[in-house]
Amino acid sequence: LFKFYVEDLKARFHDEKRVIRDILKQAGFAVEVDTSYEAFIRVVDGDDRSLPLDAGNVKMAFTSLLEKAEAREAERRHEESRKSKKRESNFKAMLKELDPPIELGDRWDSVKLRVAKDPDFIAIDEEMRVRLFRDFVEYLVSKEDARRRSDTEEAGGGKRSKRKRRRSGEGKRERSSGRRHSDERREEESPRRGGRRGKKKRRATPPEEGELDMSPKSRGVGAHGGGGDSVDEGKAGWGESSDNDDVSESELELRRRELIRKLRDEGIDFN
Repeated sequence: LFKFYVEDLKARFHDEKRVIRDILKQAGFAVEVDTSYEAFIRVVDGDDRSLPLDAGNVKMAFTSLLEKAEAREAERRHEESRKSKKRESNFKAMLKELDPPIELGDRWDSVKLRVAKDPDFIAIDEEMRVRLFRDFVEYLVSKEDARRRSDTEEAGGGKRSKRKRRRSGEGKRERSSGRRHSDERREEESPRRGGRRGKKKRRATPPEEGELDMSPKSRGVGAHGGGGDSVDEGKAGWGESSDNDDVSESELELRRRELIRKLRDEGIDFN
């Protein structure tokens, strides 16, 4: 039975809610976000059409109407906020576009006289005007501070760049001087190294005994300085020696040793 009772109430709710709307409309009463249930029920109970209404459905009708009122209020606030932001934006743009422009030393009283007839000035109240003007002055201050910092950084950057270029030039000069000194040292060391290499390269093979033979016999001259006619061609041809031949061999060995000694003194090594 309870189930059927609940279903019956649900079926009756829409009809009874329509009756309640008619009672409120006739009474000129609207449910708002701040409307209490007591104020609502007094209006409804004052009409005889409310007698057959279920108390639960009356309560549900009030809750539904209150939720709709809250939704309308939220929408109204959102729209008002959007319009207010639009008016603030227009007022800020008016301050930025003033000609001559607003400067840091200007006061609101003097600026107000210049914009008093502007629609964007009229669209907002005085409290908002003063607040937005102060915000604009703070914007000018921050803009000026940023410009000064930028100028300082640029000046500092120029000095650092000059110091960097100066250090770079000094480094290049030092490297160039170092290379020049290194080249000079190599040039100074080059003759000594070349001399040692030259001495090593001058090493040669000792001359053959025949090449160092400076005796009169090798020139076809006799032991006594005579011509070729005084030489015994038969003995010379067969390699037979005499006392004169022995003396010539001794002189040859002495001359050979003397020549080798001289060549060694000159830096030529036969070892």
